[in-house]
This record gives sequence, structure tokens and C-alpha cells, in this order.
Amino acid sequence: MAETQSVDIDFDHGFSHDIYKSLSEVTSRVHCVWLVKEWGGKSQGGITVHNQMGWLEDHVTCHIATFRDAGVRYFRRILVFLELDQVNDLVVESADHLAKVHQAKINFVGYLGPDANKVMAERLEDYLQFTVDKVSAPARYAVIDGETKEAALVTASIENDLLLLRSERHHTGWARMFGTRQDRLIEKAACSVVSLQAYVDGSDPTQQTS
Repeated sequence: MAETQSVDIDFDHGFSHDIYKSLSEVTSRVHCVWLVKEWGGKSQGGITVHNQMGWLEDHVTCHIATFRDAGVRYFRRILVFLELDQVNDLVVESADHLAKVHQAKINFVGYLGPDANKVMAERLEDYLQFTVDKVSAPARYAVIDGETKEAALVTASIENDLLLLRSERHHTGWARMFGTRQDRLIEKAACSVVSLQAYVDGSDPTQQTS
């Protein structure tokens, strides 16, 4: 990766009795912009009452990318899920960057539920078109529908290599124990998935010195 992408990659190993505390301290000390972690799946622990990953996600001072690898070697078609009335800047910027790196095309999608009306549909299409015009990578948009958002996205993921979406940051105690609808979506998606959580304490880690 270092050679193909012309980037510097360093590897450091360490020992800790509390990996979550150590990760929090390291990301703060070296002014990390991103923390990238593998999606463990609920059957492997995930975010539960016995696992402090939920605490870590609420305390690290950087953006977090959670990656679920579906074994896709090349990312040529990137599916990006956007929702109205949400802050999607990090997702859009990340999709644009990844598309340039992998010479990929972006498919922005928004979901309309069974109860959606014409006004909602027009607002969503306007927003998606605005986003397509905003990025520099080749992009298009589509509106997907179905009984549930998760089922519609799973179907849409079949024809794509990578799904990007905004992380559900705030979870109830029940969701921490048994998983969220987004956890089930990530698990069932036909392609690889990256869930993005923006750092929102009032400062932008991308302006820090790395």
C-alpha cells in the first residue's frame, strides 16, 4: 500500500492491560486525525456492556472509521448513503477522496420510506443533486425505497464494492447489548462497508498537526 499510494506507513506495537484507554491516550498524544478499526460484529463482542469500545468511540479526539471487509479487492463503485437533516460532510468528503484514490465512481443514494410524500421526495432529490455537483469525482445519485432503509441498502449494495455511511453515534443500552439496525445492515451488506463517525467537540482534527 505504501508503494502503490506513495504514502508513509509506520507500524508500532505495544502491550497494554487496557487497550481502550491506551488507544484514547495515543490518539490524543499524537494528534491523530483518524482512528480506523475493524468492525467486529455483534457475535464477536462489538459494542456491548462487556466491551468498552462504545466508551472509546465517545472519548477519542479524532474521527473514527469502522471497516467491515467483505473481501473486495478493488473499489470501483462506491455507494454513499445520505440522509436529509444530517451532517454528512465527512461522509461526502471521504467518498470523494476514496473515489480519486481508487479511480472509482460514486453512487449517492437517499432513502424514501413508505410514508414519504412528494415534498420529501423533491427535497431529497435536490439534496442528492447538490451533493453530486459538489464532488469532483464522477458521481450520480438515485433514490431507493422499500419497507425499511436497511433492506433497501442491502439490495443496493449488491451492485457496489464499498458502502460509506454515517455512524449511528448515540446508542441506547439495549442497542449496546444487542446491536443497532446499522449493525445488522453492516453485517448483511453484500459489499465492504465503512461507517464514519465525525469528531464533534467544537474543533476540527484535520486542522491539527499530525
